[in-house]
Amino acid sequence: MDQEPRAEHASETSLLLEKKKTFVSKEQQNQLELPRSSFRDKLESIFKHHLSGKNLVLLVYMLLLIFSGTTNRVTFKLMQYSLINYSYFVSQFTTFVFIPINFTVIFAKQAFTNQITPEMTSFPKYKFAVIGLLDSLAGLLLVVGGVQVPGMMQNLLIQGAVPMTMICSIIFLRNLGCTKCCSVRQVLLVSSREKKWKRFLAYFFKISFRGRFEEKALNTEGSPRECSSFVVAAGDTFSAAEVLRLETEGRFDEIIERARASGQPIVFHSESTPWKAHLKSYYSIIQYLGATIIMSGLLVTCIGGSQSGSSVGPIFWDLVFFSATIPLALSGVYKEIAFAEVNDMDVWYLNGWVALFQFLIGILYAPLAAVMNQPPLSVSEIPKNLFEGFMCFVAGHNYITTQDTNCSILEGCSETLCCDSCSGDYSCVSDASALLATSIYLVANLAYNLFLLLVIKYGSAALMYISSTVVLPLGAICFTFKFIMGCNSQQFNLYTGIGLGLVLFGLITFRFFGQLGKEKKEEEKIKSKTESAVAPGKPIVEKVTSTLLENI
Repeated sequence: MDQEPRAEHASETSLLLEKKKTFVSKEQQNQLELPRSSFRDKLESIFKHHLSGKNLVLLVYMLLLIFSGTTNRVTFKLMQYSLINYSYFVSQFTTFVFIPINFTVIFAKQAFTNQITPEMTSFPKYKFAVIGLLDSLAGLLLVVGGVQVPGMMQNLLIQGAVPMTMICSIIFLRNLGCTKCCSVRQVLLVSSREKKWKRFLAYFFKISFRGRFEEKALNTEGSPRECSSFVVAAGDTFSAAEVLRLETEGRFDEIIERARASGQPIVFHSESTPWKAHLKSYYSIIQYLGATIIMSGLLVTCIGGSQSGSSVGPIFWDLVFFSATIPLALSGVYKEIAFAEVNDMDVWYLNGWVALFQFLIGILYAPLAAVMNQPPLSVSEIPKNLFEGFMCFVAGHNYITTQDTNCSILEGCSETLCCDSCSGDYSCVSDASALLATSIYLVANLAYNLFLLLVIKYGSAALMYISSTVVLPLGAICFTFKFIMGCNSQQFNLYTGIGLGLVLFGLITFRFFGQLGKEKKEEEKIKSKTESAVAPGKPIVEKVTSTLLENI
């Protein structure tokens, strides 16, 4: 926000003091009144600056973000316990419920505001579908795969999204040059007249059907209007435009044959960033260190905990839950690519379409959900399981009971088969009813994402990171409280303590120290470019790539 902090707090404080004076005598006022001193001036200055206007609002938003984030973490696990036999229903329902919410806001914005522009509505819907496909898979792995994983372990494993996003960003977000560079690279890999499946493999996996070629990076950067890349083949030099023209005319095959006959390799001088430079510039050394510390903390918790026999969950299901960070990371990276050419995208519009596709594609994941369910279900049993899950949520009706099945109501029953506790009937299965736990989770999830945006809007991304990081230890502490988790509460042991400490230290290193180092390097880079620019008025465009906020 560009508005200056309001000064209303000063007048309100004065009014309050005037009201308080009416309740005391003049002598008492003289005794109570502080002498006018520098200390009092400083005290008033602090309160006026930090507890007035925008700063007070920001502080409230940060506290609400921490509270809703912690509630989101804890109630996610409580919801899993209350609907322990209906994980696929949970996965689909928690997606479906946000569709009408988002589209109600979308329709209202389209009817009464101009915030949703024609550029947004013309955005290709298949890109929303790709994001929905990845998010749906991530949700399935988190919800269905997470049933066997204790809450404290979930709290740690999901932090693996940070190093996983780093890996995916390094692989898929390397600068490959301008549009012509990418087109020339495709021409060197495969002929435009080849079959579609070959062009698909060449485009996405860089598989060459025209033989090998060398690619070298140019020292100069091309502008959007002019591409400086070129190809050297058989002793001749061809600009990017000439290569594309020859390919269109069907004559570039002759150039390739001449190069093969000469025994000289084809060399493509492009504007892409070399891998070595990409690794150095995309993330700072401190950020690499932070990601490594996070992974080491997860390994200590998983391996050490399993060897000591502590309740970290079966290692297989820990890996299944952790694997959800892969589609989460890919989804974040794909958003960077998909929205690169869009000036702005309304958050409600984005979330609405993604939720719709996420729900529809989630239906196709039913066979996978049936296999992952414990015990496994047949695909034909999925509709019945969905209906029973809905009735468990709405009416609190138990379908899996000790009368009909060999289920258990004892602590640790999730490793075999738990009885339903849809109304909180069995405390060692779930103290909270399915309706209560799920409703609180949905409200907390919506509030958490809302306050994320508000903290960024009124403050900065750094403050959002601070608040989100605080959620990690608070969530871990909440999982130890019996009045919250009941029989499913956990206690800290040596390995979970060390793991939590390492992950927390890794997050702080990556998000704060690493980001500061990266920003300093980018400032130096921009400064050097400005000083060495040939044309004084030439604009310098810097693409700033955002990281996965996690909403985790």
